[in-house]
Amino acid sequence: DYAYPKIEDFKHFVVRLGRGCFIYKRDLSRYFLQIPLDPVEYPKVGFVWRGFFFFFCGFMFGLKHAGLQGQRITTAVTWIHNRLGLETDQEEMFNSLNYSDDIGGCEATEERAIAAFIALGELLAELGLRESKSKAFPPSTCMPYLGVEFDTVNMVMRVPAEKVEEIREELSHWVRKTTAFQQLL
Repeated sequence: DYAYPKIEDFKHFVVRLGRGCFIYKRDLSRYFLQIPLDPVEYPKVGFVWRGFFFFFCGFMFGLKHAGLQGQRITTAVTWIHNRLGLETDQEEMFNSLNYSDDIGGCEATEERAIAAFIALGELLAELGLRESKSKAFPPSTCMPYLGVEFDTVNMVMRVPAEKVEEIREELSHWVRKTTAFQQLL
């Protein structure tokens, strides 16, 4: 059993650092495939197709222990990143949080947030973890994190407009249904 951090944990950073604090995030690209498997495990994640044997040499999303191992690795990365803040002029740990392949952070000033954002990027590169540059979000006062938009100037959390529209569209398909069935995959 293991538990992921909650959106409330990120909210506590924002509340503690106050109105107008700066938030940022980085996201790892194809994260689970970056976690190598022990070659002894290859036969357990292989399959035969058209007479050929194929196997994954990294975790596949959805494997029983992939989530736990992924969370453990980014927890270690976040632990290192937080302590890199001790090497700055303020000699205080950075405020960052990981949820699987998403690492978000929050700092009181823009300068410190930029330093934390850069330090996290350099740490990921040094550790050989590939990040999705298109999903990186440099320090700002408004940013989506784990599906919730944080606005530190107005001190609000909200569901982004595009997510609300997706939910409305999905609900429109369900409004006239009288029964539903669960399909096992």
